[in-house]
Amino acid sequence: MESKDNSFILTIAIPTYNRPDKIKKQVLSLIPQLTDETRLVIIDNSSDVEVASLFNDIDLPINVVVVRNKCNIGADANIAKCFELCETKWLWTLSDDDILDNNAVKQVLCDIKKHQDFIFINYNRNRKVITSGLQEFALEGCKMYTYLFWLSVCVYNTKALRSYYYFYYQALSTMHPGVAMLTKYLADNDGNTMLSDTKIVIDGGKEISWKRENFVYSALIMCDVLRDYSKVLNPTFFRALTDMCFNSIYNIIPQKQRLLLMIKLFFLVVKRRGIINIIRYNFQRTFLFFPILLKKKLLHQLY
Repeated sequence: MESKDNSFILTIAIPTYNRPDKIKKQVLSLIPQLTDETRLVIIDNSSDVEVASLFNDIDLPINVVVVRNKCNIGADANIAKCFELCETKWLWTLSDDDILDNNAVKQVLCDIKKHQDFIFINYNRNRKVITSGLQEFALEGCKMYTYLFWLSVCVYNTKALRSYYYFYYQALSTMHPGVAMLTKYLADNDGNTMLSDTKIVIDGGKEISWKRENFVYSALIMCDVLRDYSKVLNPTFFRALTDMCFNSIYNIIPQKQRLLLMIKLFFLVVKRRGIINIIRYNFQRTFLFFPILLKKKLLHQLY
């Protein structure tokens, strides 16, 4: 449903849970950037301290809304609610701890007005590229794949994508369902995206709220989700997903039980990706495993 107030064209949605200091700081720093064309929606995932109560002594603008879930529905589902609660044409998802440039909102508004028919705008990349169709999107997007699902640098055209929300929800367990939704849309329709080198985030949050092994399992599910598009996406997204899996495995803490987990996950990725594809597309990252494993084993023995 479109917003009843036609002056709003952009919703900035911040999902948050149990980080009162961070969300309060983020909201207060963002308010001066808001205009009469923007709405700010904070989605409280049933935090121990109600987010709304953090602003009892602050007169929030009328275009700032706090929504509280009745229970904790998990981080991925809470991010999905950003889409569900968006009533404007454009949605910008934002984390509660990434630090924005002072002109970030102004920049996003400028871009969505200039590119009204684009379906997706992605910021903070190495260079600016406009893509048309799935193949170009995949070829360029895979070069900095993680940015395609970095919450704070993604802006979606919900008017175009709304009928594809179901695919977002189907892919929720992949940890990057937005990429799955965009892939599905571009496989069915012509569409343009902009991968922009404009830095709207000047400092990304340092905390990792997910386990590395869970990320590997999720990325492998993503491979299954994208299997129908393998002719177009191989080696682009599949190579990126495989490299991300190996990066996560290589950064697991060197403890005895974790070393065994590393080995298990490594062979799981190799099996799922296939030996031929691994050798052809991910050779270097794959065979780094053995010296890294040896190093971690030695470190474990020392400590």
